[in-house]
Amino acid sequence: MRRIDFRRLPAPAAWKMTAAVIGVLSLTGLAACGDGGTTGQPGHTGQSAGTAGQTSAADAGDDAGAGDDAEAVDVTQSVSGLSAAGYTCSSETCTRTEAGVDYTVSLSEDELEAEVRETGSQTALHPHYDTLLRELGQAVEPGRYAGMDWDAIREWANAHADSDDHDTAAGDWTVSARFDDTSGQRARQLVITRS
Repeated sequence: MRRIDFRRLPAPAAWKMTAAVIGVLSLTGLAACGDGGTTGQPGHTGQSAGTAGQTSAADAGDDAGAGDDAEAVDVTQSVSGLSAAGYTCSSETCTRTEAGVDYTVSLSEDELEAEVRETGSQTALHPHYDTLLRELGQAVEPGRYAGMDWDAIREWANAHADSDDHDTAAGDWTVSARFDDTSGQRARQLVITRS
């Protein structure tokens, strides 16, 4: 980088050059802060690691316009992604069975319904539920669902996996976590519907 000797420049030119350099450095500093995960970043909840599990699914849609009709759900892409992850898919429903647990995902432009259900003996469902949520996050458009941050949805769903029913609103969408054991076979569900 070439050094500029400000002493040799006429006074007005030196002032302009100094102001330009200060302006560039200020903008560079702001850009560096913006890339560092500081507050003000989209999707940043400002929570410490100790409260991270208490994130609301509504936080997933904190970006301006999140959950609006402007960002439609790409059902075809999601089905294709689940198929690549080993699911057997029809036009809007994907299934697979692993270690005594059925995975089922039903998709439409207005709803996502995902479930893990034990098929026989008592099985630890939580690892399967988290696997389902992770695979969905990879299958839906990169990290987003209807304008909501998928990582925040996954975190919220895992935090409420053991409750009977838990709902929250996120823009034009309702996100629900459900636990069902009425049929003798336990199931965990995530349902996202357009309000």
